[in-house]
Amino acid sequence: IFLLLNLEGKQKLSFLSDYTRYFNKEYQDITSLFSLPYDEPYRKMRFVSDNIQNIRLFSVQGDYIREKNDETWEAGVKWGRVKADNTLDFKDEKAGMLVGNAERTSRFLYKEMIYAGYVSYAKEIDKWSFKAGLRGEYTSLEGNSETIDEINKQNYFKLFPSVYGLYKPTDGHEIGISYSKRISRPQYSWLNPFRSYY
Repeated sequence: IFLLLNLEGKQKLSFLSDYTRYFNKEYQDITSLFSLPYDEPYRKMRFVSDNIQNIRLFSVQGDYIREKNDETWEAGVKWGRVKADNTLDFKDEKAGMLVGNAERTSRFLYKEMIYAGYVSYAKEIDKWSFKAGLRGEYTSLEGNSETIDEINKQNYFKLFPSVYGLYKPTDGHEIGISYSKRISRPQYSWLNPFRSYY
């Protein structure tokens, strides 16, 4: 959902909301026969696994932009939530029956909340352009390995500054320098600490 409001003067206010659901199910029923050439199989192995990933992401953000003469102010806030449920049900065949394998079965639950805000200022002076900004982010997360009854919680606040300068000596030529600090997050489908078997 996206909403853009043009305010009085060169001012804009926008709102964005996003919901994503990722659901993946992998079912396997594997039988392996071991034999020497031209002989009957001397060993048979069978396992069954049901691997389910259910991930939901929701975010809401608001942004404000104000342009006046050669200056631009920007500010915004964002809130995001992630919930992930990874379940692996693993069974081995023993004496013709499928029996649960507790060492390979797992369930991992993950929750993450992100609260962020930013402000930036840009200005143009003759052939020069400058911009500086600061983003603050508070993250609260919890990983729950139900299988081994272990919970990992983290809460932290980080600042991410950015600054750049650009000089245009002539048309078609630019010289610039920039610095920014960013954060990279893994795909949420990678966050299950348990092994999957194929």
